[in-house]
Order: sequence, then structure tokens, then C-alpha cells
Amino acid sequence: MSPIKMFVTIRSKPHLSKQQFHDHWRHPHGTWGRGIRNLTSYVQSHRMDTPHLGAAQAELDGVVEVGLENAEDVAGLSTDKAYRDYLQADEPNFVENIGLSFMNEDVLRSGERPTEGHSDGRWLWRESEQPVSLKLIQVITNVGEEPWKSDDERAIGQALAATRHVIATPDPALHPMNEPSAIVAIRQLWWPTYTAFETGISQSQTAWQELTAQAAGRYSGLFQAERFF
Repeated sequence: MSPIKMFVTIRSKPHLSKQQFHDHWRHPHGTWGRGIRNLTSYVQSHRMDTPHLGAAQAELDGVVEVGLENAEDVAGLSTDKAYRDYLQADEPNFVENIGLSFMNEDVLRSGERPTEGHSDGRWLWRESEQPVSLKLIQVITNVGEEPWKSDDERAIGQALAATRHVIATPDPALHPMNEPSAIVAIRQLWWPTYTAFETGISQSQTAWQELTAQAAGRYSGLFQAERFF
């Protein structure tokens, strides 16, 4: 079985300010998350407001992304001491879980190459080495009439100068697909900074419009991704 990514889409409890929510998620919750055994990665993506997306971006406040090596490690999460005693007990204090998915990733673009002619160091940038990065997350469900994927998916990310481009699709052994609103894919595109993101979409408005149109009726949000490990 391929390595598994678990995504949890979350929303803040209504009694908290957004600052309180994001701060509590980072610490103590995120600090406790470091103690879960068998995770290969742990990333918190904190939503940022952007004028380039509509009001529906506020439907989520964050996305949890953790890496696991196999189905046995997935099954062991619920009995892990750090998760059971700290994280699970803490979740009702600040968060509403909206969705859970277990995915396999197809990395369409892992980074730029020195031969691509950029002089700003982007070819040295790798998401896995960055404590903080910026990414667009699109949660694609069965809801929506338009096809969600481009005929030339790689070309859209490249036109927008995204430094990383990944499509995650359900792991058939772990992810239920029989619900009408089931997640069928998660698309992620990264940029080193918000300025790089704005530069990318300004240089190809056509690609940006195509990308957002594909996700019409689904979810799109811009996030600051914070890597714990």
C-alpha cells in the first residue's frame, strides 16, 4: 500500500475569536500532536482571507494533514496515548470536525528545476523543508455539475507559477465513497509566499479562472501551511 495522507477539514467553535482558535490549535494542541507515534508528517493549514476567492472560503478555518505509512498505523491512531489523552480530549474545546478523508497523493510537480531559468531561488524551494508555506486547497466532492479536473492539469499549475502541485485521491481500502457528499479529490498548489501567489495569478488570469471554475460548488481556500514535522 502507498503511504497514506489523512486530511481533516475543521471549523472553529463559534464562541472563539479566530485568533483564539488559531493560537489554541498551534499550542497546546499542535504541541501535543508531536507526541503521536507513527506519524510521518504533521501539517496544520490555517485559512487566510483573500479577495481572490468568494465568501464560501469562510466555510472552513483549517485543514489537518498527517502522513502515515500503512493501514495498521491508521487503525492505531484511536488508541495512541497522546491522541487519546490529549488531542481527542481537547478537540471539543475549540474545533468542529467537518470531514475526514484518507488519500493517496499524485505529485504532479514537486518543485522547479534550475533549467527553468528563474533567478529568484525558487528552484531551491521544497515544501517538505519549509516550516511555513502558502497553498491553495480545493476539496472536491461529488457535489457540483462541472468536471473538476483539467485536461492538462499540470499546465494550470505551471501557468500560475505554483512551486508544487498535488492531487490526492481516496485510498480505496480506507475511504468511503458511497455518500453523496464524499470527497473525491483534494487539489493543492503551493507558493513560497503570498506575494508569489498574487504574482502567479496575475500573470495568468485565464488559468486562475479555469481553476476556480472547476471547483464551483465545491470548496476553495487559501491557507498558511505550518509544518510541525
